[in-house]
Amino acid sequence: SQPAAFCPPSRKNFLPSIFEVRKREMFYEALFHAIDVDRNGYIDKREFVSMCGRLRANELASIATSLEADRVAYGRTVLEQAMKFFDNVFDSMDLDGNGRIDKQEFLIACGRLQMNELISIAETFNPARHQHQHQHHQHQHQHHQHQHQH
Repeated sequence: SQPAAFCPPSRKNFLPSIFEVRKREMFYEALFHAIDVDRNGYIDKREFVSMCGRLRANELASIATSLEADRVAYGRTVLEQAMKFFDNVFDSMDLDGNGRIDKQEFLIACGRLQMNELISIAETFNPARHQHQHQHHQHQHQHHQHQHQH
């Protein structure tokens, strides 16, 4: 059988792909507005760290890899290391280095992320997930206290 000839996309096939791109950009913009808590049109370090703190460690590591963020995060404590790591991820998105992420920079970063990474960011705004994580932390805390009593 003859190999199928290359057919340029007809107008009909072409429209859905534009629609898909537009839908994706609307999703990115919705994420941007969710992270930009004070609605000033920028994601500052505080807003970014607050979002990072709600991500699971493996999700954040995956996002950092996609954004080619610096993996070296020195710090005397685990908390200092985490904050340095958040800084590195922030810096990989803050393309002009002015200390805040504007919508354009955020859209560019989103374009570099995998769909599952974007979904994990979106899920940090899902109240049901917080409850679950909060219970998990409480459970760990109770377990720790229980060990102390012995």
